[in-house]
Amino acid sequence: MRAPHSSESHLPASFTIAPGTDSTGAPSRAMATATETAPASSPGHRLHALDNLRAIVMLTGITQHAALSYVVSIDFWPVYDVSRSFGFNIMVGITNGFRSHLFFILAGFFARLLWLRSGLGAFIRQRALRIGLPFLLGTLTLVPLSGWIRLWATQQTLAPGEWTTLFTRSEHFWFLEMLLILCALNALILWASASASASASASATAAATPRSPLARLARPLDAACDWLLARPWRILALVPIGMLLMWAHHNVGLVHNKGHNLTPPLRAVLYYGHFYLLGWWLHCRSQHLATLAQNYASYLLIAVLSFPVFGIGYMIYHSPEGTHPLWLKTLVIAASALYAWAAAFALIGWFLRHAGSHTPRVRYLADASYWCYIAHFPLVLWLQVLMLPWDVNCWIKFTLNVLINLAVLLLLYDLCVRYTWLGRILNGPRTRPGSKSPAPTPAQTAGP
Repeated sequence: MRAPHSSESHLPASFTIAPGTDSTGAPSRAMATATETAPASSPGHRLHALDNLRAIVMLTGITQHAALSYVVSIDFWPVYDVSRSFGFNIMVGITNGFRSHLFFILAGFFARLLWLRSGLGAFIRQRALRIGLPFLLGTLTLVPLSGWIRLWATQQTLAPGEWTTLFTRSEHFWFLEMLLILCALNALILWASASASASASASATAAATPRSPLARLARPLDAACDWLLARPWRILALVPIGMLLMWAHHNVGLVHNKGHNLTPPLRAVLYYGHFYLLGWWLHCRSQHLATLAQNYASYLLIAVLSFPVFGIGYMIYHSPEGTHPLWLKTLVIAASALYAWAAAFALIGWFLRHAGSHTPRVRYLADASYWCYIAHFPLVLWLQVLMLPWDVNCWIKFTLNVLINLAVLLLLYDLCVRYTWLGRILNGPRTRPGSKSPAPTPAQTAGP
């Protein structure tokens, strides 16, 4: 077993790391933890820093969608305000360049945590309940509602028989659909691995140690990833994969038009899948989280340097009079991929170092963030249309939109979601303060 990286000593005292595999190479139940009260072997242990980060990533989606009405030179958003600012272009570019990527890293990390705690069957049931059911309910209700608001905003009407077009977009539920696909593939691989291991075990002799083909393949891949993340240029090795998958998309620097279609292209599944896989592997080799925590400032510097290259190159490439040389396309795509990884690693590292607190208020907001993201989109659009005739600065409109969204959604969460059947679907059962009912187990509370 490879010894934990020496950089673990730079983590806070409350952050402890246990190896992801045992001496035989089989998955162990030990995992990275970040709490001061529970013992390291407790199955309820979880990294609160990454829980908090996942909540921030979801809430940032509200600010990003609220900002899209006020950016300059936009051609896909239905609400164009008369007051705009290029500052919103920068804001949207910064968040859009890493937010989804970081989410899938965290999703892969927590997916392995859930699998180790509960097994494959519970993993499938929980993912179907927490992800599949909200996606189905959302695409049948909130997506068509958003479509009607789009029609209202653009003063369009639907001809008889065209109402089905309201259900042909995934809108902001694209990330749930993508995660559902990745979890299904994940479960299929786990099932195949378990079946192959059982078959190998049944046919092995007493002197032989049975190993499935997937286990034999995973061993050199784990060793290669261990070696890679120990190198100072580790992040550069991850860039070519993203570049390859982004290359064919017409909007240079992106992999697909998120939310525009109900079915994602294969390249998008592969693109977000390699972020999910890295998150899964980080939980398996959780000692490398210490490396991210130690070096987050370096990743932040890389992100700060790569973002202007991507942003300026993107504007030049897509300008009406701009040329499209191969070197410029390569530069934009490379900067986009580098920024996504650097910003994601910087935030993971910073949260591990500085934002691992676990208080009732922080836990409450983390729970509410899933509901807020799911329900915010129609309200954001409606407020943008409502504010169109206001002779007010765009930054004031944006701030009002975000604050009203949070106030309304948090109120609805507390009154109508948290302690109801909907809250049980999204976050697991919750008990009201003062109730003597038992608290939910960590496996019940694992979110998306």
